[in-house]
Amino acid sequence: MATTQRGPVNRRLSRLAETVLLPDECPLSQVLAVIGHRWTVQVLWALDLADRPLRFRELQRSLEPITQKELTNRLRELEASGMVHRTVYAEVPPRVEYRMTELGQTIMPLLVALAEWVKQHRPNLQGGAAATAPEMCPDGADPSAIADHSALLAIKV
Repeated sequence: MATTQRGPVNRRLSRLAETVLLPDECPLSQVLAVIGHRWTVQVLWALDLADRPLRFRELQRSLEPITQKELTNRLRELEASGMVHRTVYAEVPPRVEYRMTELGQTIMPLLVALAEWVKQHRPNLQGGAAATAPEMCPDGADPSAIADHSALLAIKV
């Protein structure tokens, strides 16, 4: 009996299906779950550039027009993922400061590389985030210049 193409193709697809990771197991999906929100990268940039702990209002001012609720949600997510450390001081009025953790600092070179990739491929990208990227950068920093860190230094914190 002759072998049809369907047999080997099905076996290859079965092997491929066995190697495909579920979204919860995929390393890229896990990273995007942490940094994939619109404001998360901007929060990380601001904390990294500050090079010191920032109070909530300082961070919010540097990220205008982010809302208090949105910043609170992003900081909670980043704290839960270990990227940001929150320190509460028992003072009146209460003082809370946020700083980047060592884990959070390790992702910054990857974000710089991603910004460089966008810079190189922006003309080929269709709509979506590439078209709206300039308005997402804090204080109007040009995302095409972020990869060399010079524009990041211009962001006021």
